[in-house]
Amino acid sequence: MITDQDLLQLAQKGDIRAFHTLFLAFQPQLKSYLYRLVANRNDMEDLVQDVFIIAFENIKGFRGEASLKTWVFTIATNRARKHLKHSQRWVTDTFDHTRQLAYADGQMMELIDHSHQNAPQGTYEIREHIDYCFTCVTKMLPLKQQITLILKDIYGFKISEIAGILDTSESIVKHALHNARNTMIRIFDKTCALVNKNGVCN
Repeated sequence: MITDQDLLQLAQKGDIRAFHTLFLAFQPQLKSYLYRLVANRNDMEDLVQDVFIIAFENIKGFRGEASLKTWVFTIATNRARKHLKHSQRWVTDTFDHTRQLAYADGQMMELIDHSHQNAPQGTYEIREHIDYCFTCVTKMLPLKQQITLILKDIYGFKISEIAGILDTSESIVKHALHNARNTMIRIFDKTCALVNKNGVCN
């Protein structure tokens, strides 16, 4: 039976099919990670292709200090950061402005309510709803905090692995994670009906 180590050795000899097999093991997580960061499906797909090509072209230099998944996520993070370098972050009161605009327009509220009640895409499972909100709210964080929070709380990377991905110290990762969580709590407490029954989603 062929092992991942066998596949890695074949990939490092230039076997793209072997590398593709390894890549497929974490591709779904990689796609969802990049989609959370760039919030655009076409951009996400382009980045995934870029990451695959870059990783395959550099696989000979992979020495196994980290897992292959962590190594690929490092490449993906660097590509996403470059892509988002000049993008404007959301401000923390984005939801408040959105709510005010919606509540001020009766037709808009009727449309939202009608879509929620009748459109197939308007009905969310509670897990989907939380996931959607979490993705939106993290866009309000500084990019390093957003990346740190997502890697730790969604994909379960260790602090040491995140430090490697971001090329920084573990103490800086812990500080970024602490600040990100505090900001998330503050925003959710004012906004989310799951936390506060007066939230926008109520």
